[in-house]
Amino acid sequence: MGSQLEIGVTLLASADSISIENLMEIRHITEVPAVGFAASRRTDDDLERLRNSDPSLRSEESSFSSHSTFHQQIVEASHNPLLEVVTIPLFNALQNVVGDANAAANIGTTVSHDHSALFEAIVDRDSMAAMTLMRRHLDKVSAYYQNFDKR
Repeated sequence: MGSQLEIGVTLLASADSISIENLMEIRHITEVPAVGFAASRRTDDDLERLRNSDPSLRSEESSFSSHSTFHQQIVEASHNPLLEVVTIPLFNALQNVVGDANAAANIGTTVSHDHSALFEAIVDRDSMAAMTLMRRHLDKVSAYYQNFDKR
């Protein structure tokens, strides 16, 4: 089901039937609550997968793909399989539309900083802080993608 959603969303985005703004609105709707659930439900294994998903959490260079993986791991740490079915295909569709070539050339440091703060809120089991941080992070990324979309 998830792969069908990914194909459909990618086709719609490629045909300009939906915009990056539309995709980012759905990310706000799904990821803000997901990170709150992840903070309250996470296991030690979830933390390890999160830590390993984004090299910037280990002071190494990261990419669009690892940023996407970090977000996918947050959704998985929410322990709600329906969120995974809906959200992960959206990440993949966005990656298909934006592409790895756009991988954080101008936003990489900001994303890495945001991911570190999100990770710490999840470690601390601070759902409210995690949701606030995710909202701010997605706002910044949305603005960046909107500029990319206009090029």
